[in-house]
Amino acid sequence: MTKFNKGIAVLGLGVGLFLMSAGFALGAGRVDNQGGCKFQAGDLSAIEAIRNDPKLEYLDKIKIELKLRQGILGKILNCAVQEANTLKSKLTATMVSDLDMINVRGKLVSQIDQAVVYYQSQAVSLGDLGLWGTKNLAKKLAEWRAGNYAYLVTKAVDLMTWANSQQFISLAEGRLGEIKKVVEEAKADDSKGNSLEIIKKAEASLSQAKEANQKAKTDIQDLSSSESNLDTIKNSLQALAAVYENFFELSEVMGKNVLQ
Repeated sequence: MTKFNKGIAVLGLGVGLFLMSAGFALGAGRVDNQGGCKFQAGDLSAIEAIRNDPKLEYLDKIKIELKLRQGILGKILNCAVQEANTLKSKLTATMVSDLDMINVRGKLVSQIDQAVVYYQSQAVSLGDLGLWGTKNLAKKLAEWRAGNYAYLVTKAVDLMTWANSQQFISLAEGRLGEIKKVVEEAKADDSKGNSLEIIKKAEASLSQAKEANQKAKTDIQDLSSSESNLDTIKNSLQALAAVYENFFELSEVMGKNVLQ
């Protein structure tokens, strides 16, 4: 492998590890890309068409628009319940071995359950609302999702991505330990000296990866913050990719593929 191709491979590895860790979690869906869980352009057009229909009397327009708005809000709330249940399913299905993060997951699952109860209670109230009530509910739902549910999605996706990335860190740490033992037990020569220097660089990169990983864990545990930690997790995996770059270097120095 040429030095250029090796660099491309390592860069792709760092991004690849992140995408592998995040892919399952991101499938849970973010609030800013929800599809049917909000008013659609067609819904607004239908409402506008009723308002501008010259064949309808004023009271008939009010009644039809009310029914239409109730129906739309009913679909939005049903979608929101399904969305929350999907998020909960993905979160509970994620393998988490860290006790602190298991505790965080439990708290998030409880909050998601509360979100479902909130949506269901709003759906029950639809039949009692007038036209202005449905308009106010639509506004209240949008604000509630932005201020409450979006936070849950961010935290859940962060936790799932972090949990999925732990396998890569453990794998690299174990492989590095095995390689270091082999090099230290080898006869003293130029390749051994060079190999030990490369191992030091790998250990430094692994330390950076674990430091970023720990920071992400600490930040995810802070449930008072709604900031995403995906960048920190990505930084951890990019540092981990540098460890694999060192493994490529060791393969060249030692004359065998240490990744096998």
